[in-house]
This record gives sequence, C-alpha cells and structure tokens, in this order.
Amino acid sequence: MKMKLVFTVVFCLLAFNAIFSQNSEIRIIDNEQNLFISLNGEDTSVFVDTEVPSDISLLKKVYKFPAKKNHLNVYVEWLNPLKYNIILKDSTYKNQDDLAVRKYIEQLRELYGKPDAPGISSPTKETADCNIAFQSIFLLEFIADLGKKINPGSSEICALAKELQKIEALEIKGKTRAIEKLIEEAFNLSKYSSLEDLEERSTTIKNGFDKANAEFMIFTQKVKEGAEIFTTSSDQYLKKLVIKFLDEQKTDWEKAEKRLDLLFNYLKTVRDLKPTVKANNTDYFLLSHLNFKDDDEVMARLTQKKNKFNEEDYSLVEDATLFEEKFIINKYDFIKPKVATGVFYGSTNLNSFGVATNDNGDFIVSEEVIQRNQVVTALFLNLNLDLNSRFLAPLIQIGIDPTKDNPFLLLGGGFSIPTGNFAISGGPIWTWDAKLKSLSVGDEVESTSQVEDDVEFNFDVEPKGFYIGLLYNF
Repeated sequence: MKMKLVFTVVFCLLAFNAIFSQNSEIRIIDNEQNLFISLNGEDTSVFVDTEVPSDISLLKKVYKFPAKKNHLNVYVEWLNPLKYNIILKDSTYKNQDDLAVRKYIEQLRELYGKPDAPGISSPTKETADCNIAFQSIFLLEFIADLGKKINPGSSEICALAKELQKIEALEIKGKTRAIEKLIEEAFNLSKYSSLEDLEERSTTIKNGFDKANAEFMIFTQKVKEGAEIFTTSSDQYLKKLVIKFLDEQKTDWEKAEKRLDLLFNYLKTVRDLKPTVKANNTDYFLLSHLNFKDDDEVMARLTQKKNKFNEEDYSLVEDATLFEEKFIINKYDFIKPKVATGVFYGSTNLNSFGVATNDNGDFIVSEEVIQRNQVVTALFLNLNLDLNSRFLAPLIQIGIDPTKDNPFLLLGGGFSIPTGNFAISGGPIWTWDAKLKSLSVGDEVESTSQVEDDVEFNFDVEPKGFYIGLLYNF
C-alpha cells in the first residue's frame, strides 16, 4: 500500500512539473564566450550564437548563464547613447552551489564522524548717403534718435551704421537654431552608420560659425570706436544703447558657442560607442567584460534608462527607467551539484537486543532482526551529469536523514528532469546497527538494564536495506 502511494506521488509531481516548468538557464560553452542582449523593454532578449541565434530567450525568464571559461563578454544591441543609458552593475560572491556542497559535507562529518555539532514693425530710417535699412527694433529706434542729434549724412554716422548693420546681418539667432537642430538630430540618431553624414554637416556649420565669430569681433571693435562720436553729456545715453546692443549680441554668440561645443561633445559620445560585432544582422557593442573564479558567481544587474533634453540648455536629463533585470553568471561544469530536500521509501533490516528466558526461567540475551519499512524526509546531495537536455540528466546521489540520532546514509543514483526540478533515485542504505560490547546472545543476565548498558551502535559498512527517493525543490 505504501509503495502504491509513493508511485502515485511520483506521477503527480511529474505531471505538475511538466506543465509549469520553464527554461531558466542558458549555457555559454563556445570559445568566444559571448552573451548578446537585445534591449526592448520587458521583451529584452538574449542569445549566444552570432550566426544563427536559435536560442533566443526573454531575459526575464533566464536567471543563470554558466560559462565554459572564467570570463564572459556581454554585448548589447547598439542604441543611441544620448537617448539611452545602458548600465551593467556586477558584484561577485561565492557560488551558492559550492557553498551548499561544502555545508552538506560538513553536516556529513558531524553526523558520521563527530556526532555533534526639467517685432513690432516700424518704418525704416535712411541716412542721406548710406541708404541702410535695419531689421532690429533697437537699431530702428537708435538711428531715429541719432538723426535728431547729429547730422545723419556725416561720414562718422555712416560708418557706425554700416558696422551695426554688418553685426545684424550675421544673424546669430539663426545660427544658434541651426546648431540646435543638429543637436536634436544627433539625439534622434538611430543608426551608427548615419553618424558620418551628421559629423560632416556639423563641421560645415562650425567652420561657418568660426568665420562669422571672427567677423563679429572685428565689427564689434569698430562699433565701439565709432561710438566715440558721442562726446556730449546729452548724447551719452546713445552710447549706452550701443553698448547694450553689443552686450546682448555677445551673449547670443556665447550661447551659440556653448551649443556648438555641446553638439561636438554629443557627437563624440556617439562616435566612442562604436559597434564591435554584428550578430543576428544587428550591430552590438561590448558593454562589459566579466572575470570570475571557478567557485565565484557574478550577480549582474542590467538597467536601461531613457534621457530627454533640458529645454533651457539642451543638456541631457534622465526621463524614465525602461528595463531592469538581474541575472547570474558562473563557471560551467559538466557535473552540476544540487542540494535538495526529498522523501524516500526505505526497507531496512536492523539488529535489536533484548531479554528472553531460557528453559530454566533465567534471563538471557536475545537478538531479533527487525524489518522497517517507512517513508522518511531526507536531505540529498545530487551530482547531476549534464547531457545538455532539459528533460533527462543522470545523477549520483548522497542522502542523509539528519533528524535521527542514528541517521540513515543513502548512496545511489537515478535521473532528474532539469526542466521540472524533479528527480527519482534509488540505492542501498547504510546506518548504525546495534552490537554487543561484552555480552553475547544467550548469555545469562540479571536485568534488561544490563543488556541496554552493553549495547553500542556502530556504523555498519554493509548495506542494511534499499530505498527509492523522490527529490523536489532543487
């Protein structure tokens, strides 16, 4: 009846795990040791084959990447670094499987070796000889006031007006907007191959700006010199108007220069993130090269954040976190140790000593072999042999029942279903068996306590029975 119950539980667990299991590990055993990540929010995917990535999986469904060597190259699909921040933070600690095995062995030693333990338009004014028209409100008002105070046909006024008109004709605001459009274009760049054309057009803009800026400095100096015609105290406000105009122009030119520097810094940022490999017909760049020891595990946290422009100065500010996921990288081993809990059904034959009476009515030492059939919870160390199959892996097994004073030791084998975290095993059972120190079976004794005091438990090297085990939660 108990055996029927055990097998019923086996088949129920097999069915349950077949329905609800999922892939949680991708091995990286090629010589290149590359992991490719394609970022797409919650649908971010991973694969290891550069030519035909048949093993594409969603990153959120894969938690571990065992690597053949002690290093791993993490490549990420190329995305504009101005628009997206891709961050990989990693921390190294001791492999949890290694720690579990060591702790298991320590427990074995304790049990079996040592028991304890974010304009107004205006009419133009023309001088008699210069015939110059202005666009800005300031110059229109200035030349109107100037004509009232000084002979507008004088050569000094004509020269000053010409220099002011030259500064206006440089159209610094238009140049600034042209630079800002290139910054926006750099921010929205979707392919690295489009960068060269953008760099060429930006260089053309810069060359034109540098030439115009040199002209602005010359024109500004001539205007300052021309403004010296205002010598009377009543004309000083006109001079102040000229100086104010020049200051405003200087501020606009400095703003444009900052925008230009920002543009080329952004272009360099994009240029520096050069794709280094093509996989699945897509450009990828090396995000990180990870190194680790045999008994290490690397916990990696991948984060993708989106940026936006600060509307005031075109700097980049963080907008939102699009994706964040953790995964583990460790050393691949053909033998995969796992410590797991489970139950086993065991049948054992154990010695028991007591007291009986002989024909004369005297107490004598008696011996009885007791057969015990029981279902017991156990802690197993499973050494799984990796056949690169999600459905079958042979295993070698050590099991203990640490709840008893004289625990069972199980040594057997079986098979596991990796995709379902389930295994069936079987093998012989060893345990402590009762033996007499000085008495022998048949010896006369005075009381049962005399027999009890003479009984000792020694670990028996001969198997005392056999077991069938069910493993889960590993």
